[in-house]
Amino acid sequence: MKLLEKIKQDQLQSRKDRTEGKTSLLTTLYSESAMVGKNQNRETTDSEVISVIKKFMKNNEEFRKSIDKNEDTYFRLLLEYVILESYLPKQLTEQEIKDIVHHQDHETLGDCMKHFKENYSGLYDAKLVKDIYQTY
Repeated sequence: MKLLEKIKQDQLQSRKDRTEGKTSLLTTLYSESAMVGKNQNRETTDSEVISVIKKFMKNNEEFRKSIDKNEDTYFRLLLEYVILESYLPKQLTEQEIKDIVHHQDHETLGDCMKHFKENYSGLYDAKLVKDIYQTY
């Protein structure tokens, strides 16, 4: 099942369960994710949905930093972050990235990043790959 379809199913179930905060989050996430593909007259890919999720998570983190940790809003945002995170695929660990970098023969950082993008899209932290490559 495509990630966008999973989000839509979960949004409908959340609506049935009357969990308003989750329903609102998933409705917005679905709409923004679907719009990426609609703007180009095609379906949205899973990697594009992952990019939207990561954007939501980054915004959530930044907003949480600006408010008091004892506010109800902080806990609501923390819950939203956990919900968003549940849609991301399991990320490669630092050791897995090291193993991939060390077993590939890349002459430049660009070649290494291209390899990760083509083979592990959405599964890695680009900054971590860069740092590991530069220390190799």
